[in-house]
Amino acid sequence: MKPVADHLTHRITNPSSSQWEQKYDRIKRQYSPTMVQFICSVERAYADDDGSFVGLYSLLEYPLQRKARSWHRRIRWMTISIQEIQSALWERAWLTCEQYRPGRTQWLLYEQIRSGCDNTVRDLCRRHMTQQQQFERDTVALDELLEEQCHTEDAVIDSIAVQQFVEQLSSADRYILSAVADGQSLRQIASTVGTDYRTVRHRIEQLRQQYHSFISE
Repeated sequence: MKPVADHLTHRITNPSSSQWEQKYDRIKRQYSPTMVQFICSVERAYADDDGSFVGLYSLLEYPLQRKARSWHRRIRWMTISIQEIQSALWERAWLTCEQYRPGRTQWLLYEQIRSGCDNTVRDLCRRHMTQQQQFERDTVALDELLEEQCHTEDAVIDSIAVQQFVEQLSSADRYILSAVADGQSLRQIASTVGTDYRTVRHRIEQLRQQYHSFISE
């Protein structure tokens, strides 16, 4: 229950405070007559409410549904359902009603509800975008990790295959491969093994073909 003084002092039908008169003059300048009438209806429903917000519910149902549809059209590129928006708006509206104290603010109840609901949807959009960005970052990180693991596994497999292949070669072939890995030229290798560089080049090509056949078995 709200204080009885608040109920009496801020009744719309018979305003008795200069504060209310100032607020009423402001909304008449700021809003259309229809909106002024609705704002006053919400204020009256709050003043007459017994704590159940039944009267406020019937007044706010249509404008909140309309606001939810409007926001849903504006953010239709996001995967936020209209039900999620409506739920957030109602939660914000009830919290505003519970926290509303007419004598402590220059803004009337519906003004606070409307402003709070807009901010709530903006926060909802920000949370959604943050979650989406985090999901994308996690997905990229996972892809990179899997790719890195694949490269590592391939390197290990290739290393084992090379070792098994080299073990079956003759000492001359193993020397040729070792010399190539060390960066020696074909002529240097040919001089060491006692042949010409064309023979060494041909043997290297044969070893390459043998290796591909070996790993494909």
